[in-house]
Amino acid sequence: MVILGILVSIILLVSIVGRNNWDGKSRFTVISEVLSEKNENSDFKLSILSLEPRQKRAVYIAIPANTLLDVPFGYKKYLASSVYYLGEFDRKYDGGYLISKSIEDTFGIAVDAYIIFPRNSTSIIPSTLDQMKKSKQSYFSLSKLPSFLWNNLKRNYILKTNLSFFDRFFLCWSVFQLRIDQIYFIDQENSQFLKDDVLPDNSVVKNVDRDLFDLVSDNYFEDSQVRTENYSISVINSTGQSKLAYQFSRVLSHIGANVIIKTTSEEKYPGVCKIILTTQEQKSSKIVTRIKNYYGCLIEILPEAGSEQSDIKVILGDKFIK
Repeated sequence: MVILGILVSIILLVSIVGRNNWDGKSRFTVISEVLSEKNENSDFKLSILSLEPRQKRAVYIAIPANTLLDVPFGYKKYLASSVYYLGEFDRKYDGGYLISKSIEDTFGIAVDAYIIFPRNSTSIIPSTLDQMKKSKQSYFSLSKLPSFLWNNLKRNYILKTNLSFFDRFFLCWSVFQLRIDQIYFIDQENSQFLKDDVLPDNSVVKNVDRDLFDLVSDNYFEDSQVRTENYSISVINSTGQSKLAYQFSRVLSHIGANVIIKTTSEEKYPGVCKIILTTQEQKSSKIVTRIKNYYGCLIEILPEAGSEQSDIKVILGDKFIK
């Protein structure tokens, strides 16, 4: 009863104070990484956890260290275990941000947050289903959850994250509420989309088959509210960089959006992105809110655009890729 009282008190405190990035109800995707020594992959862990609290389900993907990720901003392909250090070394992009955007570009899923754990934290992130079961019992049972949340406040427990404590609380609480059979676990043993490739130096890397991933992932990352809205969307690439409309459409499709047009415009848009709506009501829709908050798009309402083929138009600008 004492433990339950503590949890209730935390919930009330969170409700009063508020939270930063997440309402605890919408689809939320977070990546977690345990760093390894540079050029050493033995302790490296990387995972994707995507929660849909309304549907009481989640998907967890364990990513091997030798997976090649598509790193944006002109970096091209790097091993998953090297991307964080690439960002920290270059200093133009934060390491956590760079690994998040690399997951987005490779898998076509919107990453809402990242958590980077220091070395020697390997038990935190499971790599197998058995480890997942043990982790659920060790950190997310009623008796262990308060201490796990308390550890989250300690200085050296987490190296870097863009989640507030309240966001972390809702993340832990959501995992606590799930049964293990409600978390679909994917690792290199049962993933069909990770393909081995031998490099000239005889080292083996894993490439992500994008088409196969999109096919087998189905609605794993779908936001039920976005799917219910069912607004039709056009994506227009005005950056001058090829395939960007396709990449952006993958992200929207995975969260349940209905993308019907992908095209390129010769007329350049100088900003990051712009969302063109036909009604004031669309401004408060889940899909518009997600795109605006995630990418920082401007919103413009043009009632006369209602005669076009889609309900919502998203224009990707020159600063989208910078």
